[in-house]
Formats: sequence, structure tokens, C-alpha cells
Amino acid sequence: PVFPCVSDGVFRNAGCSKHRKWIDEWMPSILRFPSSLQKLEWNCKGGERDIWQYVIQFRASGVRVKRPTSSPSLVAMTTTQVPIIAWERRYMTPGECASLQCLASLRHLPTAETRAFKALGNAVNVEVVKKIAGALCQATVQPRVVSPKVVRSAARIVDPR
Repeated sequence: PVFPCVSDGVFRNAGCSKHRKWIDEWMPSILRFPSSLQKLEWNCKGGERDIWQYVIQFRASGVRVKRPTSSPSLVAMTTTQVPIIAWERRYMTPGECASLQCLASLRHLPTAETRAFKALGNAVNVEVVKKIAGALCQATVQPRVVSPKVVRSAARIVDPR
């Protein structure tokens, strides 16, 4: 929905009802926008209401705004979905996106930016993979303590003399 209190033109709380007149006048112009520009995801609760202080990403589902301490997810993106460092008025670079995936030391990326962003969007963060793999390896390699009684019982099953 365009507003948290408006869904398909239906007002869901009193907060929007008091602004109904200007929202009704404004809604037709908003509905002419592509659907990807009709929704604003503001993930900066409690932060200053200045979009130029945050990271912005235009996505198929809408415009996503996040704090500078986090980043929108990297998707197998086109250059139109690359996160924007708003306070510097620029897009993130392939190198910055590689750093987000803990791939800063990566020597080779596709030379075409579109391909580099797509590769990084398909990548998985190296540290996340390392932690999962470590946990899986530890779980399968852990020695099990078996009591002598269990060993004797197992031996009788194998060789019931």
C-alpha cells in the first residue's frame, strides 16, 4: 500500500482519516506511477526523516530505505537495483558490494558492471558459509563416547557365541 493506513483506498485507522482530503486528491497521481514506485519501505524507525542520510534501493516491490549500518540485500540485480549511498549521491561500486559479501580480496570480477553486480547478487556471504560449514563438519566429526557395556552388547549382536 501507498500508506500504512491505506489499503486499496480503504482507510484503516483514524490517523489517516484526518488527512483524507489531501490523500484523496493526491492518490490518483500516485496510482499513475509504476507499481514499483508506489511503495516505500522505510527501515529506519526512530531515525531522522531525511532520505539522503540512508542507503536506498529501487526494487521491483518498491523503494527500500535502510540505515547506513546495513544494506539492502544484494540480488542478482540489474544496474537499476544497485544500492545507492544517498549521502554521497552515488551507487555502490562492485568492490563495495564484494566487501558486503566478505569477498573484498576477490581478485577477479566480471569487467562489465552489470555482470559483476549479478555475480555478487548470486553470491553468498563467505563468513556465513564458513560458520555453517564449520558447524556441519564439527557435528559429523565429533567423537562419541561409548560405554564398555554398549560395546559388549554390540559385540554379542555381531558375534552371538
